[in-house]
Amino acid sequence: IVDRADVLAGTLKPQEASSIMWAFATLGVKPPKALLSPLLDRVAALAPELKPQGVSNLFWSFATLGLRPPEDLLAPLVDRAVCVASDFRPQTVSNLMWAFATLGIPVPPEPPRLPAAGRRTTWRFTP
Repeated sequence: IVDRADVLAGTLKPQEASSIMWAFATLGVKPPKALLSPLLDRVAALAPELKPQGVSNLFWSFATLGLRPPEDLLAPLVDRAVCVASDFRPQTVSNLMWAFATLGIPVPPEPPRLPAAGRRTTWRFTP
C-alpha cells in the first residue's frame, strides 16, 4: 500500500480518507511519511466535500497522533468545520473541541456557528 500510496490516495473519497486517518489513530500508529504526504494532499483537495463526522474524525485523528495538520491543510479543514457546524452531533462537537484544544487551534471567531452548535447540542450529552 505504501509503495502505491500516491496513486491510491488520488482515488480516495472523503469518508475513505478520514477513515484511514481514524484507523491509524485508533491503532496508535503514525502513518509512514510515504503514505501520510499523499493522504494529506488528498484530504486538502476533499475538504470542501467532508461531512461533519469526517471533519471531526480527521481532527480527532491528528490530535490523537500528536500531528498538527500543516497550515495548507489546517485552513480548509477549519473552514469546513465552520461550514458544517450546524450539523454537528454532540460527540462530533466534543471530539472537535478536544482536538482543537489538544492541537492548540483557536476556535474560529467568525462566524460564531461552531460554539453555537455546541450550545445547541449540549442538552443531548449524556454523562
